[in-house]
Amino acid sequence: FITMARKLRNKLVHNNGLLNKSEKDWNAIEKFNKNDYLKFPLKHLNNDSTIFYLKERKFIDELLKNTESFFKKLFQEVNY
Repeated sequence: FITMARKLRNKLVHNNGLLNKSEKDWNAIEKFNKNDYLKFPLKHLNNDSTIFYLKERKFIDELLKNTESFFKKLFQEVNY
């Protein structure tokens, strides 16, 4: 989840939310969006591209939950 959040963040920041179907992450992003985190207001600018943004707070809440869980597990590993 955290890795996908990083990829989405990079797409938003560096590509203004532009996604191309030919990108290697396209299928992973589509699969990730089964949870309905993303909105695609302009379905396809052409046959290969679309723009996305975060749909609602649900994604942020999941990101916080997953990040907290990750750090708790990491802390347990470090402290045995």
